[in-house]
Amino acid sequence: MDLSLPLDADPAQPVPSAARGRRPDFTDDPMLDRLYSVTLALVAELAVTRTRLDTVERLLARRELLDPADIEGFRP
Repeated sequence: MDLSLPLDADPAQPVPSAARGRRPDFTDDPMLDRLYSVTLALVAELAVTRTRLDTVERLLARRELLDPADIEGFRP
């Protein structure tokens, strides 16, 4: 995976703390739009978490530290 910065990236330049522009309107109800935004943010976070968990499981299996059957058969 390439972790290098793009050619035009300036690490000394501060990152804005908030998005610019208006929030998109999906419906006529602002509370429903807010609910959609929160739900979308949660779905994005869950997708990232699942991807990272899959990576950890694959690395553990590759190094033979954990058998995938142990994960599937685990009972708390």
